[in-house]
Amino acid sequence: MPTQNSTLSQFYNKQERYLFLGNGINQLHDGSLRWKGLLKLIVDELKIKVNIDDDRKSNTLLFEEMAYAINHHKGDIETNIHSLKKLLALKASELEPHEAVANLVNSDKYQHFLTTNYDYCIEKCLQDTYDGTRGKHQKTPKYSLFRYNQINETKVWHIHGEVNTGYTGNKQFYPEASILIGFEQYSDYLQKVHQMVKSSNGKGLINLITDANNNSKKENWVHLFYTRDIDIIGFGLEYVENHLWFLLNFRARLLRKNIKIPNTIRWIIPEFCWNEKKDKIEILEAIHVKVIPVKTTKNDYIGFYKNFLENHAEYENY
Repeated sequence: MPTQNSTLSQFYNKQERYLFLGNGINQLHDGSLRWKGLLKLIVDELKIKVNIDDDRKSNTLLFEEMAYAINHHKGDIETNIHSLKKLLALKASELEPHEAVANLVNSDKYQHFLTTNYDYCIEKCLQDTYDGTRGKHQKTPKYSLFRYNQINETKVWHIHGEVNTGYTGNKQFYPEASILIGFEQYSDYLQKVHQMVKSSNGKGLINLITDANNNSKKENWVHLFYTRDIDIIGFGLEYVENHLWFLLNFRARLLRKNIKIPNTIRWIIPEFCWNEKKDKIEILEAIHVKVIPVKTTKNDYIGFYKNFLENHAEYENY
């Protein structure tokens, strides 16, 4: 771990700014499905008998329940998970970017992108013929720590997996294997993310970032949370995203130890959501994440993206 007088300033690059995009960007088209709606389509298509309307169930454990319930609770669980992921990938591959998102992606405000989405809407904004097979940096089969898609100079990191990893090795790792949804895979992912900042071999964060900077095979999205400015938009930061909360909390702990971390992380939300999201806002402000409310008419999410882009300079100084 960095010492009391440590600094991460040497790794900070102000010229490389990241926009983190969540599933909210796929909710802008008329008739677009929310996450539970998508799962309901899959449940109906596979004729799975589960109660999908109980909002008390977390999506990660609901997915596990669905996998166990396929074929009347018979068959190999990994085969069932493959069937679910294949359908998810099929639905994701049909998505097209909304104009409001394309304008934001193609503005000069951000150089690179992070996303929890499996689809290629961001890539399609940058290159309308993108099909998910080109520009792969490391075709890792299941976990998405080191893999990104590059279009010209722009990197797009699918931190929750993607429709097609490009991996053609072991047959157990099918193209959709990296899609992160089930509780088991989430748990494994947290452990791997943890190792990127608190290694079991005694290496601290400074050494780990130095190693990654000196070896392109170790380049990863995790260290960006300590070395790049990141704006998060269209993402609810649900508490189930424990790997992301871990990174934000670990960053706050380092800051409390007077370790210099010059990057800024901001959560961009519509102003009309402020009261609804008060619980997360209080926590985020406590762990040194800025929350930026964007003025827009209630429930006008298209206007939210437009207003954020049009008034970007104003929100820079918020």
